[in-house]
Amino acid sequence: LSRVADLVPEENPGRADILNSLGASLMIRFESLGNIEGIENSIHIFRRVVQLTDGYHNKPEYLSNFSFALKLRFDRLDDSKDLDDSIEMSSRAVELAPDDNGPIKVHCLNNFGMVLSCRFQYLGNMEDLHRSIEVFTQVVELAQDGDPQKLCFINNLASELASRFHFHKDIVDINRAIELLYLADSLAPDGHPEKPPHLMTLGRALIARWGHISGLDDYALSRGTHILRGRIVAMK
Repeated sequence: LSRVADLVPEENPGRADILNSLGASLMIRFESLGNIEGIENSIHIFRRVVQLTDGYHNKPEYLSNFSFALKLRFDRLDDSKDLDDSIEMSSRAVELAPDDNGPIKVHCLNNFGMVLSCRFQYLGNMEDLHRSIEVFTQVVELAQDGDPQKLCFINNLASELASRFHFHKDIVDINRAIELLYLADSLAPDGHPEKPPHLMTLGRALIARWGHISGLDDYALSRGTHILRGRIVAMK
């Protein structure tokens, strides 16, 4: 891909797609091998792609990829500027993603929610948590029922609601989280790879709610403990 990109003229509209594919390949290799030079090169390429593609219909995808690469470098180097830049790129991707292209909009929104959640965990700014919940709510509402990622989307939203409950103790948040996790459980058949994480999160949420209401709902504790016990047995 690198050699092909060098051969394609700058003015060729297909050059951006080739560079985007090259950047994505380097990003995947970094995730596999952990070579910091790979993610540095990936970021350099994505930055170039974004600069070249004003007005391109694929620009939301390019921005989203650039955002993800920046987050990967943040995960390795712990530089908060990368995280801030990642959020900026994700926000721009969401703004440019057309409302009539559901899959692209959902993809961009989900990435935006993920980096907001990451910054909340890093800095503890509650505004980031509130925004991530708003974004993940949009993701769940827009995702089609047949989307293979919908279970992950539901779990993301439920986890963020459970996190906010931990800080604010608003029973509405934990009730909504549990409602979503029961929905996810109903959508995931036995043997689905995403089912165990959902059950683990559901069990913890039920126990958290039981702790909050001081034993008024013993069933919640019983059900939560049963779910966690079953998860532990399944992991053995």
